[in-house]
Amino acid sequence: MRSQLPARMCDWVAGCDGGTEEIMGDVETKQRCLDFVQSLRPNANAATYSAQGACYAEFNATYINSGLYNCSWCPTYQSCLLHIDEKPLPSPPPETSSDEPSTDLLILGAAGIFILMLAAGVAARVVWKRREELMQHEANLPEILPKAPEWEEPTVVGWITGKAQQREQERRQEELRFQEKEEQRLREAEQWKEEELQRIQETEQRVQEGWAQREADDQRQRDEARQQQVEENRQEVADRWEEYKQFRRKQVQNAEMQVEQLRGRETDSRKTIRERLGNERGLQDMVRVEEEEWEAHRSEKIMAQFHREAAQLEHERAQRQVDHALAELHEQMARQPGTLNIPDFPER
Repeated sequence: MRSQLPARMCDWVAGCDGGTEEIMGDVETKQRCLDFVQSLRPNANAATYSAQGACYAEFNATYINSGLYNCSWCPTYQSCLLHIDEKPLPSPPPETSSDEPSTDLLILGAAGIFILMLAAGVAARVVWKRREELMQHEANLPEILPKAPEWEEPTVVGWITGKAQQREQERRQEELRFQEKEEQRLREAEQWKEEELQRIQETEQRVQEGWAQREADDQRQRDEARQQQVEENRQEVADRWEEYKQFRRKQVQNAEMQVEQLRGRETDSRKTIRERLGNERGLQDMVRVEEEEWEAHRSEKIMAQFHREAAQLEHERAQRQVDHALAELHEQMARQPGTLNIPDFPER
């Protein structure tokens, strides 16, 4: 087992222990933090104190042989291990009795100071059991260390007297003041929480009212803008209607002018048509005469072509007769040499 150390024998080092922590509140000094941890959380094996004044009790913290726990990654915290290795104490001196702490207290060191701080009676004995290497306290002390039934009567190494009862009362009063301070702080925190909740509710209500007012203002602005747009559209429609009527009047005037122009053109066209009709009649007569002349000329050309074709046919027929007569003559000369019968050729 490991034994608890008194606060004055605990070395503070930079860092925080790696155990399970429990917040003890805010205290003024790290010594006060250690006192509270030892008094209120006897099962804790380390205390941690922050630069902001927060005090923590550490359970199952890392244990090292040197009794120091270095945690360089957390320099804003300081930690103090309450347990050290179970190293045998020097041989106990003979028992003494005195109203004042004896020199044996200096030899016992941590055990004597531990009893001096935590004893509830006017006197206490520091005891040592060699076989188990454990320290035990007596004389109406609070149950800090567990007592096993198999423990034997230890050897008395020294007596310590002093104002232990007064110190215990002062410690208890300090604990009560600390508890009252914690309760006051908790009440203030609850009151602050309620005030904050009330402020939040008021803020939310103001925000909702502001949003409602803003929505109403926006809706009114939208209605005004829509009404203004309607008026502008009406004015624009009226202006466009006037422009359209003027445009239509101009179109009617232009159409009337065009009708008058068309009427004048129609009269001129009728005159021109009559003139053209007269000219066309003369042209038709001229065309008819030309057609008759062309037909007569064409008939002459046809007759001349017919005579040429007839003469050509006659010439071809006469040529065939000549060819036939020459052929018969050659045959006759071939059958009867010296006899020549020349046929009569038709006149052309």
